[in-house]
Amino acid sequence: MAYLSVDHASFHEAGHGSVGPIDVVVEPGQIVLAVGGEGSGKTVLLRGCLGLAPPRGGRVCLFDQDLAGLDHDAMMSLRGRCALASAAAPLMANQSLFDNIALPLWMRGAPGAAHIVGELLERLELTDVATRRPDDVLPRARDLALLARALAVQADLYLLDEPPVSPAMRGLLHARIDAGAAALITVRHEALFPEASRRVLLGAA
Repeated sequence: MAYLSVDHASFHEAGHGSVGPIDVVVEPGQIVLAVGGEGSGKTVLLRGCLGLAPPRGGRVCLFDQDLAGLDHDAMMSLRGRCALASAAAPLMANQSLFDNIALPLWMRGAPGAAHIVGELLERLELTDVATRRPDDVLPRARDLALLARALAVQADLYLLDEPPVSPAMRGLLHARIDAGAAALITVRHEALFPEASRRVLLGAA
């Protein structure tokens, strides 16, 4: 079973651009790259994969379920198996980085949230700014916090929009992949992930 299948779909969303027609398949244990430059539609692609930007033609399936026509509860159930890290889903400005990262764990009632977040903060070198709010830290720290918020949960499919790449990030991601998850990652340069199972080019990559 493919976790994600995009079949000749196009997406458009105001503020996030356009992309397509495009074909993408992400199967368990895979890292798949969507490679493109600025304005190539990387963000709208990830939002389209979650049904946040409905396709204009074509089809999108999550976990073998066609997103077209799903009711709200069914859609939310499928999204609950995914984790998104994107500036299009920003951190909460009035909350600390720690609370932002912990929020999806609290919402799911996951045990040991404080320990999980603490470990992520340490590995991504965010401990010193954990109590600060997003506007009080450097852009890279915000990007790392977005990534940590996604990797904090035990998802089946990770959708990562130009994540900051480091040995620590790769170690955390591969731990999830080795446990049976998969990832669709947007990048500008495919050399960042030479281990990727496949690559999809968006526009002039």
